[in-house]
Amino acid sequence: MEILKILIMALVQAVTEFMPVSSRGHYILLRELLNYKEPGVLFDLFLHFGAVVVICLVYHKDVLGIIIEGGKFLWMKMRSLVMFFSQKVLKKSVTYDRVESNRFQKLAISLFISLIPFCIVGLIFRGKVDTWDQNLLYSGIGMLITALFLFSSDLKKKGKKSLKTMTYKDALIIGLFQACSIFPGCSRLGMCLVGAKMVGLEKNTSIKYSFLLYLPSWFAATLYKCIVKDYSSFSVSLPEAVIGFLGSGVLSFFAYKMVSVYLRDKKYKYFALYSAVVGGLSLVCHFVFV
Repeated sequence: MEILKILIMALVQAVTEFMPVSSRGHYILLRELLNYKEPGVLFDLFLHFGAVVVICLVYHKDVLGIIIEGGKFLWMKMRSLVMFFSQKVLKKSVTYDRVESNRFQKLAISLFISLIPFCIVGLIFRGKVDTWDQNLLYSGIGMLITALFLFSSDLKKKGKKSLKTMTYKDALIIGLFQACSIFPGCSRLGMCLVGAKMVGLEKNTSIKYSFLLYLPSWFAATLYKCIVKDYSSFSVSLPEAVIGFLGSGVLSFFAYKMVSVYLRDKKYKYFALYSAVVGGLSLVCHFVFV
């Protein structure tokens, strides 16, 4: 694979990953326009890993808090479960632990709830996703759907909920919106932001939660690919991997800084318009190339 193509892919991945406009939809369109072969699963993972590192660095306190406190919560629940069965056998009273004792444990639970619909829908359509990814028609339709949802979300009043006041029902609804991103062209970030807007989350909270949700979603998708994909698709040279990762990581950092500020200050209609244009271009290219 040529170095220039790798850098172009890294640039597109970095910029669009932090915009509600579907990085996958851009990737599919770019692949057709440049007429190059699919680089393989492992290279795709390296490209996305750059964004993962940036999110972990930007939200390092939240990520560490979620891992530590989420681990404590899981251990507490497992311990309570063992005690429950033990005390049932001994016919003693049972003491139940609180569902959460601090904001990080609540956030960890909320992210897990939001992840469930994404995983379920992904497993249901696991045989279709790869086929959809090879067709500009599907990605074009997905980007138009994203544009429609983004336009519609601007009609709703600004929310006031914070991470502290959001409910598990809110987390589930956001997860249902994110599940739509299984369809190519539907932006994961865009659908999460729309879902957060619909349940009344404050804008900064919506952005933060949507980026944090990217981490378990990426991990789940990566784990699935590692299990079901043919290992021949994981072949990639070291220079390709390093350039893809570093290019995506560095560009992702600057992209996040620029786009996150714009997301906080502007309405989503501008991203909706852009997504509609690129989606329309994808449909035109589909019928022209076919």
